[in-house]
Amino acid sequence: MNVRTIREVSRAKELAEAMRKQRVAVCGVQEQRRVHKEDKKGGLDITMVDEYQLITASAWRNEAQVILASFSNPTLTIVVAYAPTLDAKSEEKDYFYNDLRHAVEAVPVHNFLCILGDFNARIGQEDATFTYYLEKK
Repeated sequence: MNVRTIREVSRAKELAEAMRKQRVAVCGVQEQRRVHKEDKKGGLDITMVDEYQLITASAWRNEAQVILASFSNPTLTIVVAYAPTLDAKSEEKDYFYNDLRHAVEAVPVHNFLCILGDFNARIGQEDATFTYYLEKK
């Protein structure tokens, strides 16, 4: 899901409310624009927003475009990715897809794997019949 920004607490609460209404438990968020202090472990921050945990990588200060998180019993591994746009250089795209491949290959085969992301693909309606778009009111 590309949220454009959840920098402000009110926008994060808006996202949490939309997730609650739609009964969404896990959501991969792109372009969230939250910047963390340099001392955050691994560049990640965990913040509670209502009943949801918001795990974010620092915007603009983090070269990694792939976040991998695992939750246990049974083990669920979630990969959240943000792909370069079509206008990006080939090397940048190759770097991203290599990182994504390495992240996926690192997940044990017995884990339930879920890959979420903004892959900046251009597809038509005939290619994606079950899409969801939350229109802002």
